[in-house]
Amino acid sequence: MLDNQTISRIDELLHCQKLSQRQIAKQLKVSRGTVQSVANGKRKVKNAETNEKNTFFREIPSGKPQRCDQCGALTKFPCLACQLYEKELLMLVLAYKTLAKSPCSQPGTET
Repeated sequence: MLDNQTISRIDELLHCQKLSQRQIAKQLKVSRGTVQSVANGKRKVKNAETNEKNTFFREIPSGKPQRCDQCGALTKFPCLACQLYEKELLMLVLAYKTLAKSPCSQPGTET
């Protein structure tokens, strides 16, 4: 079984250093099929969240619709609009952090 570190390294070599799949397989001592699976998106890094039951919203809204103090929407509580906004904001922050950490985005690392 392939570990997350190896999958990440294969992905990095494919996209940042522009090595061939054959060169990457030889360098990391994995099969070319494994490298191809990562390149095609069939093998991805697994995180702890995917192993847990991941629900999109914290709770299912119920009760009589009321105005939300945060966003002003007429909704049942908890407010799905606010939860959705928080989720999108979190995803944007995580995407930005991921891009900032990418070795490809650092100046002077172009090959």
